[in-house]
Amino acid sequence: MRKLKIKNILSLAAAVFGIITILASSAVLFDFSYNFKKEGNYPMFILVVNFISGWLYLLAAYGINYSKTFTLYLLPGILTMLFFSLSFFIQLMITGGMYETDTLVALFIRIAITGGLTYYVFNKSIKEIKQ
Repeated sequence: MRKLKIKNILSLAAAVFGIITILASSAVLFDFSYNFKKEGNYPMFILVVNFISGWLYLLAAYGINYSKTFTLYLLPGILTMLFFSLSFFIQLMITGGMYETDTLVALFIRIAITGGLTYYVFNKSIKEIKQ
């Protein structure tokens, strides 16, 4: 039986996270679900960043699973995109714009997950270079 490796678990987690992100953000962006719309105010730039990052998470899942070097650039790119959206979101909060607190929490969770994946990929590549 094949041994379950951490990279398989993380690539599966990235793929599932990407699919959930795509479904949730596209439901609001493309008006697939009335339930999300009636719950509150979601800034459009956050929805667009989430939608794009969802597809990039799927690409990162492939890169993690097959140890592709493009993942070393992709994950920090996603992380940078999320930090830019966080800065715009904080600006929205300061200026009194309409937002949901859940959006801020979800953004921090997304940053933490992406940061963890990025740490794993960089740590793995450093270990491979040393060998």
